[in-house]
Amino acid sequence: MTKKKKRRRLKKKWRYRFSLLGILLLLWLIFGPIKGHLLHKPEKKETTTVTTVKKKKIPQRKAEEKSFVKVTSRDINLYQNADATSQILEAVSPGEIFDYQGMENGFYLVSTNQGFTGYVSKSDASKFTKKMLQPIHTLKNAIIVLDAGHGGDDIGASSINKKYYEKDMTIAMVKVIKKALENAGAKVYLTHNSSNKYIYLDDVTKFSMDKNADVFLSIHFDAADVDNQYSGVKTYYYYNKYQNLAQSISHQFDNLPLNNLGIEQGNFEVIRETTQPSLLLELGYLNNEKDLAYITSNDYREKIANDIVKGLENFFNNN
Repeated sequence: MTKKKKRRRLKKKWRYRFSLLGILLLLWLIFGPIKGHLLHKPEKKETTTVTTVKKKKIPQRKAEEKSFVKVTSRDINLYQNADATSQILEAVSPGEIFDYQGMENGFYLVSTNQGFTGYVSKSDASKFTKKMLQPIHTLKNAIIVLDAGHGGDDIGASSINKKYYEKDMTIAMVKVIKKALENAGAKVYLTHNSSNKYIYLDDVTKFSMDKNADVFLSIHFDAADVDNQYSGVKTYYYYNKYQNLAQSISHQFDNLPLNNLGIEQGNFEVIRETTQPSLLLELGYLNNEKDLAYITSNDYREKIANDIVKGLENFFNNN
């Protein structure tokens, strides 16, 4: 065999080898990644289980319609019979609200605050019907309406140096009371939240009745005719049936740094012209320097708020 033929054979052999290597390389490029992919175990994805906690529905309180009679005239009397010539049982205040018992000869039969059952003339009073919620026996979910006394041009009482006005002090106080009551689970409404706003008294009582308040509290500070003459706190009620409410809150005020002057019947419109359990609280004298030092302190406001919470808890638990 000639050298020329040998070289040709070698070239063919190497071409064959290179071709074979090329085919193998091509097959590896095509099938190698697929095999690797098939052999590769996919990572397990972490799953997060979300547990949804259903909120307990607050049971709807039942309401029943109740009829009342409101005195619309001044200087009227409660009569023993449905006759203006019959015996007078008592004089009644304008705006006073009675439980309606019936109707006879143009007179409403009512039961009064003093425990009498008698008649008032239809011409001196008006009947209205209102849905009243069933009583609640816990402060949690109870409806509380707070009223900051005075506002706008009606500044109320003032300190000796005229630096502090009742309208500002009552707003500051109700905001602290509201927070404490809400922390205890109560549902709280304010008649207004700015000392620059004046609310008419009949609008205050209407707001409380519209909200169907379980308790209405009107917050005030007092002033004596003479500076530094009086000191202390007092709780006012109008309707005798709310004496126990007044006592429950007033009892807690025994722990205050100011004297507790107890409870007293007070003929104030915001607690007289309403169907809701209502009190008016006088929480110190602005024109007494000792009282003022407490009234303007956050610590005193916190004490008042906590005492009101405890008093209401006791009232509802025993109601």
